[in-house]
Amino acid sequence: MLGGLVLIFLPLLLGRGSLNRFIVAIGLLGFLLGASIVAHGALDALRRH
Repeated sequence: MLGGLVLIFLPLLLGRGSLNRFIVAIGLLGFLLGASIVAHGALDALRRH
C-alpha cells in the first residue's frame, strides 16, 4: 500500500514526462490493492472478536 502511494506521488519529483501517467496508474492500482487487503484483514479481525 505504501509502495503504491509512493508511485502515485513520484511524478511530482520527476517532472513532466510521457510515462508519468503509467507510473501513477500502477501506483493507484497498488494502493487500491493494498487498501483492499488491509480492509479485509480488519474485517476478519473484527469477526473473530
